[in-house]
Amino acid sequence: MARATTAFYRGRVNVRPWRVGLLVDTSDDAEVREAIRALCRVWGGIHLPILDRNTPVAALREQARLFNLDSLYADHADGELAELLRVPGYAWRGRGEWGPFSTGEFGLVKGLLPAAVLQQTKLYNPWSGPMVPRLTVEALMGLAQPDSHGMNAPVQESGRLLRLEKSYVDPLPRGLCVVRNDDPKDVAWFWNCRSVSGETYPLASGAVDFNRAVLTMMMDRGVPQRDSPSEGAEQAKDVHIWGLEDLGAREREHLELWAREAGVSVHDHPRDSALSGAWFPGHAPIASSPFRVEENASSRTIHIPIPTVPLADPSGPFQGVVAAEVDFHDASGIDPRLTVAIPPHRRHARLIEGALARGADHVRVSAVGPVVAIQATAGEVAIPSAYNLEVMRLLFDDDRVVVDQSDEGKFQTRAAELFGGPESGALAQPGLREVIQTAAARTGGMTLQEIEQTLLAHRGDWPDRLMAHNTEPIDYVRTEVRRLLNSGLLVPVLELQCPQCRVRTRSSAENIATVFQCEFCGENIRLALALALTKPVWKFRLAAHLSPEKVRAFLPAMATRAVLAGLRHVEGPPQSTVFGLEVKLPERRPIEVDLATILPEDSWTVVIGEVKNRNAIDANDVENLFAIQRALTVKDMSSIVLFATLKESLSQAETTTIRSAVEEYGGWISLHRRKIPLMPLILTNRDLSLPPYHDDHPWRWGQPGSGLGVFGTAIESCRRNLGLREYRASSDSGGPEFSWAN
Repeated sequence: MARATTAFYRGRVNVRPWRVGLLVDTSDDAEVREAIRALCRVWGGIHLPILDRNTPVAALREQARLFNLDSLYADHADGELAELLRVPGYAWRGRGEWGPFSTGEFGLVKGLLPAAVLQQTKLYNPWSGPMVPRLTVEALMGLAQPDSHGMNAPVQESGRLLRLEKSYVDPLPRGLCVVRNDDPKDVAWFWNCRSVSGETYPLASGAVDFNRAVLTMMMDRGVPQRDSPSEGAEQAKDVHIWGLEDLGAREREHLELWAREAGVSVHDHPRDSALSGAWFPGHAPIASSPFRVEENASSRTIHIPIPTVPLADPSGPFQGVVAAEVDFHDASGIDPRLTVAIPPHRRHARLIEGALARGADHVRVSAVGPVVAIQATAGEVAIPSAYNLEVMRLLFDDDRVVVDQSDEGKFQTRAAELFGGPESGALAQPGLREVIQTAAARTGGMTLQEIEQTLLAHRGDWPDRLMAHNTEPIDYVRTEVRRLLNSGLLVPVLELQCPQCRVRTRSSAENIATVFQCEFCGENIRLALALALTKPVWKFRLAAHLSPEKVRAFLPAMATRAVLAGLRHVEGPPQSTVFGLEVKLPERRPIEVDLATILPEDSWTVVIGEVKNRNAIDANDVENLFAIQRALTVKDMSSIVLFATLKESLSQAETTTIRSAVEEYGGWISLHRRKIPLMPLILTNRDLSLPPYHDDHPWRWGQPGSGLGVFGTAIESCRRNLGLREYRASSDSGGPEFSWAN
């Protein structure tokens, strides 16, 4: 099968505000006020946080993750903070000296899109309450801009067209936050709570009249309630408040009176818990459109048309920067060295920095996909693909780590293309694997009848009884044989007998001529005579006279890759995969990983696998994989070790070796507030040979709704293939202890 020359990309692109975390000294009244001024002017500013630049760098990284920020920005920074602001995925790469909130020169906006250039969609009621406490009022409504109504609402203007996605799980701070004595730190805290929920209001200590006006505003807009998946379901009127203990007796008395009159229940929460566990839910689609584009299979750039936000004057150039977030649903025919499934780690943003040379100002990789900052009037975005090897290298986040691909891995990558790519699942069919292994062992090749009989005898549970319930076994065999022959892995040879010496000779199809020379006696023989004297036999052998060793290594790797692809539950582009990944860790000899794959659905967990045909998994194989897992864990990378074999079960020696490693290196991981042991994923011949919809396929091993994903599958694989009975926490170390079957 010839290599595909055209790649097809399908997905959806969404235009939204570019999200910047503004770093200031939150203890400084003037700096917080200036931050409010800046955020009120830009589109989406109401949902952008005000962060303290004195926060430790590690905590800032976590805040950037929780607020789902595309960049961090500070007017002044030094030391570790300055270094962080230069890291790809955090950096604001403004043209020249302008920051995200500057209009630049001659009206050309190099920063974020100003809210004023959008079409007017809604008028907001003006603030009619008192103007003190001043900073709290400004955070609630925006800076005072007196007109005939006293004050407009510029902070709400920054939310034009925007609506937050519903959040049924994350504990968003919807309700009231108490601000103490107009303290700028508390004001910034209130602002941040509102930025993630959109339904947070401030109460101020010592300001009864202000609080009364805020409560009236809140009731007019509706009591903030948690999102419910049941439309129209009646919810209890609960009002949540953070920091109630900081209100004075008079403010509390007024609050209790208001609650009785409004018929609501007030629930008090510690101040520090307001943002605990909160996560920015994202914007509901604003300007969103599907795409389907074609590119050369080896092209590094994908040109995607994008929708535009409704601007008051779309003809003006350089009106401001917005984010184009690309969600790839499929990428078929792509060069196997390339991927668009890039992990959402900040450092991986450098893999798409090629977009900066094609009109983009900033780049980042989110959990959705590549995010590119472009001018709001742009009609197209250029998204670079990335090399799988580079994706793997950046996982280690260490310049001393060297990664490469072995010659064996390069062969397997190309061979996988013959069957439709690594995720095709063709070699999960045991009959096809047996045909290929038999052909590899027979230098003379196999006849068509032998191929069909071998596939039929070793087909196992194929064809799939769900997806091919009307297919007879013989029809299944003929279909798969044709696919195998069309792949190009097997080539035809004609077996003839020399009329002179009676030695049988074989000739490939391209070397057949009307006259040929016998390899043994050297006589020139006419083809017509040879065909008349003996019955010709067409056989099929492996292309390029591949060695049996190469084939034996390739087959289990492809079968294992098919199982990993089968663990996916939603559509997406091919998972980033490298066969034969070579890793050179500091102060260690190079390690070859037979199969490395990243699973987006499982929090971008890295699978590092040792794959065997019938050879033994030894202690060196086990130690090498766990060494790589430890190196990834240090960099906060989620990973799982895999052992796969085409044997029916592990030998006792293999079982003992893997059990010992699990006991030595095992630990706990937390998933959805549940602690489970980190176990290896172990697959044997039957696991690698089932149709995808078979009741016993590994993707069915997990408990529905458990949220454990591949980690739950790994635990079940250890029960089935490693003899795991139970696990518990050690009374001494707190680590996991295991009970094994004899």
